[in-house]
Amino acid sequence: MRKKTLQRASVVGGMVIALAALAVVCGGCESAPKASSGAGGRGAATPFDAGAADSASSGWTIVLATFNGPTARQDAEAALPRVQSGSGFGGLFVEHRKRGSIIASGRYASEGDPRAAADLARFRSFERNGVRPFGQAFLAPPVGGAVGSRPEINLSQARSVFGGDARFTLQVAVYESADRREAMRAAEEAAYIYRQDGELAFYYHGPTKSMVTIGVFGDSDIDLDAGLESPELTSLRERHPLNLFNGMAIRETIKGRPREQPSQLVQIP
Repeated sequence: MRKKTLQRASVVGGMVIALAALAVVCGGCESAPKASSGAGGRGAATPFDAGAADSASSGWTIVLATFNGPTARQDAEAALPRVQSGSGFGGLFVEHRKRGSIIASGRYASEGDPRAAADLARFRSFERNGVRPFGQAFLAPPVGGAVGSRPEINLSQARSVFGGDARFTLQVAVYESADRREAMRAAEEAAYIYRQDGELAFYYHGPTKSMVTIGVFGDSDIDLDAGLESPELTSLRERHPLNLFNGMAIRETIKGRPREQPSQLVQIP
């Protein structure tokens, strides 16, 4: 995990929720969920006005950095020279996807390409001044590729992939249906589509509900007692501020005040 400087958190919530407790998601909802602007049925936070992945090519690619929001294109283009010169890696490029832009490396026919595994390991192990800037690099599928169950993005695999420091992740969506298989499929597809957009997303199947989370964080990312969190976690909250239920915002009342339920930091099993 990277060394991080904690900053005052705008939203910490005072606790980290265990996944075992996530069966109760809509407790306190004051009305039926309503549609969330820009949600796209899968919990997107800040819509990126691109319409289509106009520069995305076919093939899998390694994501090194993700940018969202109205200035995503400019931010990614400005950051590319710094990332490339700071790492010493050549051939990095910016790719614009449906809801953001990424700094990426490589083109691979599939996630099983041996070159992809070797290159990914090289990026994750790269260290500079005691920091691994690409420790959370991951393979993103091509935009428009086949969507389906992908065991490699099951949250239960996160610790084995990212190590023991991977303790927390941000829950951004919950799916539930009378047909349990339908909810599971929806969560898996949502996580896969988030990855297409360059987000480090996972799905997790609980006893009655399925969750979608984004990101991997450690103890260095959050200090609940002081109300501090890392810039990376704060940025992710800003991109994905809501915890959606079947693609819609959850209305709840906290201390007499209505709000839409925010995304929640949860423990990685």
